[in-house]
Amino acid sequence: MATHVHESGSSTASLWLRLVAWFFKLGSALFALMALLGFAGLIVGLPENSSYSAALSVLILFAFAICLLAAGVLLARRSRLGAILALLLNTYPIAFVLTGVRRFEWYDVVVPLLTIAVLISIWPQLSWHRSRIVMK
Repeated sequence: MATHVHESGSSTASLWLRLVAWFFKLGSALFALMALLGFAGLIVGLPENSSYSAALSVLILFAFAICLLAAGVLLARRSRLGAILALLLNTYPIAFVLTGVRRFEWYDVVVPLLTIAVLISIWPQLSWHRSRIVMK
């Protein structure tokens, strides 16, 4: 019995897929920067301007930075798990609106819809497993 690895689809990701993965990584860097600035504000002792804890805000920003980075890396590896994670990350505006932390804005619908459209466009290039072992 011979065993060989069979790549699913093309062996290289399209430019569009690489751009989308890079965009999520860029978003991660921006969230990390916001978290670092918030952390610096906590150290300096800037007053809180929100109804919930500033420390909690910093933790949420760091968590989103890590999750966006993970989504970007998984998408770059052509994993559908990256797309699923990206879709889950799009629910956070809805969660904040439903809990009353902030008001509903037009971009709470537009940004998730655009993200869903982009993820649908790259979905055929993604797989659950990067490669499959085929027994012959």
